[in-house]
Amino acid sequence: MKWIAQDRSYELSTGRQFGVNQGIIGLSPQLRVYEGYDGGLLVTDQEAINSCDDNPWTSAERRELADAMIERWQAFKAEHGQ
Repeated sequence: MKWIAQDRSYELSTGRQFGVNQGIIGLSPQLRVYEGYDGGLLVTDQEAINSCDDNPWTSAERRELADAMIERWQAFKAEHGQ
């Protein structure tokens, strides 16, 4: 997953791009993915069904997002978790 600063979005290895406020991706206690401070990303199968999304995220895309966020939190821990 790479950050595209001029578009304020991320791009997955599949080519899927998704915009986020301030580059922020968060996870709620209910495991819902949010971008920025107020917008949700429809990444789970049920969210896609509920919204009639015609281009739902694949399992591989969800894993890529999770792996990228785990990597970011590990970098934070390494730098600030002394």
